[in-house]
Amino acid sequence: MKTLLKILLGGFLLFMTLAVTQEWSFFSEAWFGADEPAAELAPEERDGAVQAVALTLDLMRHLYASGGDTRFADRMPTSAGVLEEMLVDIDYLTRNGRRQDPKLERLEVEAVELLATGSVEVRTRELWSFRFFWMDGSGESDPHRVEVGRSRYLVNRGSAGWVVEGWEALGPAPVPSEAGR
Repeated sequence: MKTLLKILLGGFLLFMTLAVTQEWSFFSEAWFGADEPAAELAPEERDGAVQAVALTLDLMRHLYASGGDTRFADRMPTSAGVLEEMLVDIDYLTRNGRRQDPKLERLEVEAVELLATGSVEVRTRELWSFRFFWMDGSGESDPHRVEVGRSRYLVNRGSAGWVVEGWEALGPAPVPSEAGR
């Protein structure tokens, strides 16, 4: 019985050691606190990262409205992965005989943070107006939609300037009530 307990205890300790090693970023943050950024983000760097996000969203509108015209895609400060995600979505709409015309009505930057990896995270609150049209010109395919949401963008400085490397929709943002205005 003692031998069995020793084997089980040894296996458990080995398992825990491997688990902590594999998930070190999680455990180190939980045990020792989050890593602080190595340096502060200079105002011009902050502005450059925000401008990359704003330009991406502006050109994205034209990319969707044009049905994927590569002249807009070529000017977008995004990684190949982010651009591919948009083009796949546009292709889906096109194969279903539709075209999307998104319009960014308002972009509010909530935070810009320098991450420990050297990347910059830009968090936004966005007001979008979406219209969908039939490709044959017969009118709107879906009702007009307005959405307010929050997003997070991962931006890196490359040799050609700031590039949006990834993005994540964080969900709907609360809409201020009339009483609170």
